Amino acid sequence: MSKNTKMITTGGILSAMTVVALYIASFGIGPNMAFYALCSVFISVMIFEYGIKSGLLVYLAAGIVGVLIIPDKFGIIIYGIGFGVYPVVKFLSEKIQGSSVHYVIKSLWVVVTLSLFYYITKIFFVAKIKELKYSILLTALFLVIMFFLYDYILTLILSLYERWIKRIKDIKLSK
Repeated sequence: MSKNTKMITTGGILSAMTVVALYIASFGIGPNMAFYALCSVFISVMIFEYGIKSGLLVYLAAGIVGVLIIPDKFGIIIYGIGFGVYPVVKFLSEKIQGSSVHYVIKSLWVVVTLSLFYYITKIFFVAKIKELKYSILLTALFLVIMFFLYDYILTLILSLYERWIKRIKDIKLSK
């Protein structure tokens, strides 16, 4: 199988898995964030295997199919401006030397994304916004902390994936 064929096949499978995760996420309030985060894993795997352009294609393909078939457009916005784009931000920011620089970039990305999400939701989905019991700043701080937990877990998952793939390649080479 040629490299392009393998890349297209992998991209199609990961796009389909992303759409399935988005569809499942559209059914509930509790665990649905885990399914949005799972979308990030699929896009990250594509970036890991074939580069950033291929990851962006999986993101776009899943987003387009998601808009067409998933009834919860609110969830598509969560994916579109948050969990779908983040693997690209993660990849690009972690290429920069200096550990504190990529944390600053990620923090800025979170603040911009949360602000964008808030205003889009306020404009198009007014009924979905509930009054905040606490200030917006405390809510944003909590979400930034949760984001870094999500980033840490995503990093662990990708490290496990990398070791798993290396082990499989070593097994194939030894045969």
